[in-house]
Amino acid sequence: MILHFLLMIIMIFTSCYKKYENNCSDFIENCRGIEPHQEMLIIKVSPKPYKVIFWLYKGQFNDTSILLYYDTVRYREYSILLELNSYYYAKAKYVEKGKIVYAIDGVFFKKELIEDCDTACWQIKNNVIDVTLKSVP
Repeated sequence: MILHFLLMIIMIFTSCYKKYENNCSDFIENCRGIEPHQEMLIIKVSPKPYKVIFWLYKGQFNDTSILLYYDTVRYREYSILLELNSYYYAKAKYVEKGKIVYAIDGVFFKKELIEDCDTACWQIKNNVIDVTLKSVP
């Protein structure tokens, strides 16, 4: 019984090791001490030699009630300032080999509080939507 108790105590302390224990300067350098409410979401597209039309929606896939943005772009990446802790998805329209092809991707764009190296930091998660064209049969 005592051995079991000691084993549990050891497991608790060893499972709570700090991720940045050996390099706190990296953690603190990339730290956001103030809680963010908005951040840049990156949308990746495949512009090819022509422009790409894309739609950005707030909500989960197939919820078209809140269209945030509609544009034709030539760049590989497009950034837009959005609220955190929300679902977003994008749809891009391509014409490939005479066919219309749609690429769709979405994320739950969120912030996360991480406490390490005796510092509380906010990190942004799921900040990329990738609607690049993969391959067309």
